[in-house]
Amino acid sequence: MNGRPVPDPLLCVCGQPMHLKTSRYGPFYSCTTWPDCDGTAALHDDGSLKSTPATAVTKAARIGAHKAFDKLWKEGLMSRSKAYRALAEHLGLKKRDTHIGYFTEEQCDQVLQFVSLMVMEEEHYQRNGPDPTM
Repeated sequence: MNGRPVPDPLLCVCGQPMHLKTSRYGPFYSCTTWPDCDGTAALHDDGSLKSTPATAVTKAARIGAHKAFDKLWKEGLMSRSKAYRALAEHLGLKKRDTHIGYFTEEQCDQVLQFVSLMVMEEEHYQRNGPDPTM
């Protein structure tokens, strides 16, 4: 299983049940009150949850957080594994729970703060070399 199992019933962020739908991108869960609530939850191919139910605002925050976070390892600042370990520590989570698709908007803001901190530390290191007190 790639993600979390789907609870029964799966409830949307608004508290209402969600139902399985299919789009050109594959199956997903949608709030039964749509269009009043735009909550959805993505699925992996094996049917497990790729993300927890979220509104469009939360999904946009997750996308922004992932885009910023991925630069850390895609641009070689640190390995992907090290980046996730460091983020987990920063957020006080276990590494296995450090999945941006499950994050709240507040946690996404914390990801952006973490990325800024890592970039500032790297820029400081590039300018000044290693910290002699470490």
